[in-house]
Order: sequence, then C-alpha cells, then structure tokens
Amino acid sequence: MIPVPANFTTANAKLAKTPVYLVEIEDYPHAFVNQNVQFDDNDIAIDPDYVADPYPLPFAIPAGQSVAWAFPTAVEVRPGDEGAANGLATATLSSAHLRMTSSHPLGNLFWAAQWSGFVMPTLPVGAVIEGVYAVLKAQGIRDGAFHTGASSPALNLWSFSASNDFLPEPTSGNYDGTYHSGNQGSSVATVAGLKIGVSLNASLSQASILDEMFVDFVGLAIYYSGAGSGHPGGTYPESAYPARSLRPWMNAPDDLTISINPLDGSSSLGELTFEVADYMHLLTADFPGFVFEGKRVRLRTGFLGMKRVDYALLFTGKVDSVNSSSNNTAYTFVCSGGIDALHDVVYTEGDDGQPTDSDHPRTLNGNPLDIMLSILRVELGLPEQRIHAARIEAYRDQLFAGVQFAFTLDSAPEAREFIQSQLLKPLGGYLLDDYLGRITVNFLYPLPEELEPSMDLDNKLLVGIPAPMQADMVNTVCFRFDKNEEKYRAEVIEVYGRSRDVYGQAGDVKVIESDGMRSGFQGYFIAALTARMIFLRFGMKNLQLENEALWNACPLSAGDIARVTHPLIPDRVHGTFGIANWQLQVLDKTYNFREAKVSLKLIDVSAITGFGRFRIAPDTQVDWPDATPAERSRYLFLSDNGGLQSDGSPANTLG
Repeated sequence: MIPVPANFTTANAKLAKTPVYLVEIEDYPHAFVNQNVQFDDNDIAIDPDYVADPYPLPFAIPAGQSVAWAFPTAVEVRPGDEGAANGLATATLSSAHLRMTSSHPLGNLFWAAQWSGFVMPTLPVGAVIEGVYAVLKAQGIRDGAFHTGASSPALNLWSFSASNDFLPEPTSGNYDGTYHSGNQGSSVATVAGLKIGVSLNASLSQASILDEMFVDFVGLAIYYSGAGSGHPGGTYPESAYPARSLRPWMNAPDDLTISINPLDGSSSLGELTFEVADYMHLLTADFPGFVFEGKRVRLRTGFLGMKRVDYALLFTGKVDSVNSSSNNTAYTFVCSGGIDALHDVVYTEGDDGQPTDSDHPRTLNGNPLDIMLSILRVELGLPEQRIHAARIEAYRDQLFAGVQFAFTLDSAPEAREFIQSQLLKPLGGYLLDDYLGRITVNFLYPLPEELEPSMDLDNKLLVGIPAPMQADMVNTVCFRFDKNEEKYRAEVIEVYGRSRDVYGQAGDVKVIESDGMRSGFQGYFIAALTARMIFLRFGMKNLQLENEALWNACPLSAGDIARVTHPLIPDRVHGTFGIANWQLQVLDKTYNFREAKVSLKLIDVSAITGFGRFRIAPDTQVDWPDATPAERSRYLFLSDNGGLQSDGSPANTLG
C-alpha cells in the first residue's frame, strides 16, 4: 500500500472531496496542476474560480518577446504611529488590506504595506530583459485619503519618499483594476532591488472618513526576448516548487492502469498521459531552453483545502514524449514507469570475456534474488534509488533463504524477460515498479507482515453493486527443470486433488520451465510450494471482483490485500447472501482521474490469510507464556491437539 501522510488519510476518509493532481518534472522550475486550482500563501490548494491565468499582464506581449514573473519573499505592514487605532494594515506575500477612518496632521498620517525580496525566475540562456514592470491588482474606496501604489529601488513608504506612483491620483472616487508602473530597468539587479508599496495617507485633520484598499496580486512582469537554448543547470528540490511557480493549466490525466500476472511473473504499468494548455505560449517558450524527454516525473494527489506537503505520491516515471495537441493549443506529455529501463540485454560476455555464445557460455550460480540484484546494479547500472533493495533482500533472507539456481547461458538475455521468467516465475513471484519508480518484487507467498489487510472496502466505497465472477481455474501445474544441453532432465506434475474432487474437471495446465532450478538445490520442494500457492488462488474457482471504488481507494497497490464487506455479494462458500471481512488481493488497478474513481480487479485469497512464516525457536527461547510479543510473532511453539497455546491463543502455523 502506498504510504501517505496522516493528513491525507484524514481528508481521504471523507466521501465528499475534490481531488487535486500535481505533476512535477525533474529540474523544471514549474509544476502543473488542475485548471482552476491555485495554492495560497500557506501552500493550501484553493479554487478561486478564475477564468484565465492568475497573473495579470500590464500590456500585451510584443512580437518576439515572452514574459516571466518575479514574486516577493518579504512583506511589511505598519501605521504612521505605533499603536494607532484609526485603521488597519494587514498583508500576505500576494495580498493586502488597508483601512483609514480618520487623520490628523500631528497624528497617524498613513497605513501602508510594502513587498520586497523579489526572486528572479529562471530565463532561457541567451534571454535579454527588455523591461521590468511592477503590477498590482487592487480595488479601493476613496473618501478623504490619498491612495498610493508605487515602485522604486529607493521606495520608503514610511517617510513617503515614493517614486513612480501608478495608482490613480484623484482623492475621491472608487477604483478596481490592474495597475502597473513604468519600466523599472532591464537587468537582474533591477529585480533584486525593487520594492512595491501601497498606502493610504492624509495630511489634513479629518475626523470621520472611510478609505479602504484591497490588493489581491503583487508581482514584477519581466518582458524578455532572444531566448537561446538550455536552462541553467541544477536540481530543484521540493522547496524549489513554491506555490507561485505552479501552472494551473493541466487537464486531469488519462486513465492509468497497473496490472499484475502472478502466473507469468510479470506486471504492466500503463503510460501516464496528461495534457497541459499552452497558455499565452509560455510552455512553448520553455522548449528552446529545456528538454523534457528523459526527465523524471512524479504525480501527486491531494484535495482542496490541503497543504501540498500532505499530498500522496501515486506515480514516478520518466517523460518519453511531448506532443502538440488540441490544434496546437496544448501539449500532451507521455510518461513511462521504471520497468521500461529493463529492456537492455545483459551478460553479454561469457566467462572467458568473449561475447556470450555456445562456445563462450556465461555461468551463474546463486540465490535467484541475488542474481536479480546483480543484474539491476551491475549489468544495468541502475542507481540504488531506482531499486527497492530492502524488499528484495527481505524475501531473499526470509522466504527464499538457501534457495540456489544455476544457469549456463549461451546467449545474452533481455534483462526483463530473464528476471520474470527465470528468476521470479519459478518462485511464484512477479516483477513490478512501485509508486517511487523503484524496481521491486511481490510473491504469491506474502511476507508475514503483509498478511494483514491494507484497507477495508465496503458498500460505501464500492460503486454500485459488484458483479462477482469466478477466476479461471488452475488445478494442474507442470514444472520442468534441471536443464542440460537444451533439455529439461526433470519434470514434476502437481495436481490439486481437492479441486479435481469438487469440480470433477481439469482446469488450465500451467507449465513452468526453469533453466536455473536444480533437483539437487531444492528443485522439487520449490515446485511443490509454488504449485500450492497457485492452487490456493486459482484452484477453487476463487471469487473475483471487478468494480469501481471511490477515490478513497487510491493508496491501494497491486498485490495489496483488502478486506471486503458487502451485503449484496452472494457467499457461495456458506450459501448466504452478503460477505463479511473476505480477504481479496488487488490484481489490477486503474486510476480514473477525471471521475476521481479507482477501478479494481480483486481475487479471493482467504486461504492464505492463516499463513505465517515462523522460525524454529533457538534452544534458549522461553515458553509461550513468558515469550515477548516479538518472539511470539517470530517463532513456532508447541500447542495442544486443537491448535491452541496454553492461554487459549491460536498457535502459529506452518502455512
């Protein structure tokens, strides 16, 4: 199950909510988010119900130019006199509210707010700044005070040495609009040194006035031309995605499907596809200086009213292509998962250093999961952050400790096919990539800590009335191993007698051919264990559900176990209507982003929920009554004939 922040879990538990989708691309200084979604100064997602881009241009972009925006990092507010009670001044990094109700020549003459610390955005290499303009969106009620909006490096509203005043000058009348200064300069230093201020001020004695100003946008519009190629290098950490760098131009992504095939050792992760509007051709302007293809990309989801830090990560992959779409008014990004990196051939050199062939074979001997890790790290050169080594090693050291495969390769295999068919499939495992884009594994025999259900699904979360089906029956498995000179010297056929007795028919015969399994290295035991795991899922025409769930189910991952309760699903096992607390495993999952639903395909795995992989206790281990909880969950203890411990607790089972 995808780990999510506690605040996401709380918000996701609500049935009525509006999902927000956020796409971040490696080294790219902007993030894409749903259209009509913004983040406020507290980094909380809001829907201001705006129609166009939230950044108001001072004037139309001239031919051959583009616009970038600089925003403040500091804001101050103050009255003319400390402790004054004739008004107020409050402000955030993008808004302000000023009010004045009286004035006196010897008293408080103004209320003011000032923004500074403007950060220069990244421009394409070779860009030439044509002009920098201060921009305010403001509205006001004029009664008796002057309403000032000014921009200048020397701006000091506290002593009114303001220049470049650009709010309307009349002392009476209301206003509402976008206002901008003249050109402040054409250099990076200009941006860093500028300040923008607003104030209400009056120098006459006025006992009763009502002047008010509201500001809801503050920024510097930087007009530039002559963009070359290549953004300045560098890695943008999480903190490099401030709310103001978000571009709310993205449509909800297309459906994304993750499916597993445990019988073939494989899984498939569909492509993440999303369309981004090319607002004012600003996205087009990024192409000369930024290459999207090959960059890492991640998709996160949250909800309106939630801070971005609490968003859940659903997908990590890389950008494969960016295509023009919607009559050249948008771009469609196509992104793939991590498994696609496994298409290279491996073991291209034989033991003697020559190209691998029948005369120069490559021999391998070791635990199959060690061989897999060697392929990922050495043969493919994947960085550690792309490999879920802890999980692979947990299976190696627990369930498959001591397992040994031996191969003699006469050709260089494709990495993905070799891992799936030769290393995982014989063990009842399958390859997949997780939400972090890491290569990982899962097996029909789960780790002990994964036997507990990850989520409860009931008729509140499942949409409509589920239509239960029967899984295709597999009650015969044929294993072939001990390969030598293109022939398998050993073959064993495992038959699920209970299934044959109940249904009186043979289902599909699953054939598993393993080049590395050896009868001298537990080959017959591995064949029997894998066959039993297959039978427990597919041998009794197990219940299978395909149904939509609400967005609450988005943290579920393929391979997770869910506890399903529904009053309208028939229980064929007990001959009653309605099921309660059935354990079903996720085989396929599809994110339906547009409808905020998750389509699930699940199969009944109740037969394995009593499993536990417990170790033989050392001689020094104390008896059950005195054992610690950790020891009780780790070791086997003697029980009575009824399978109970001395205190009545259910005994640990062999599985």
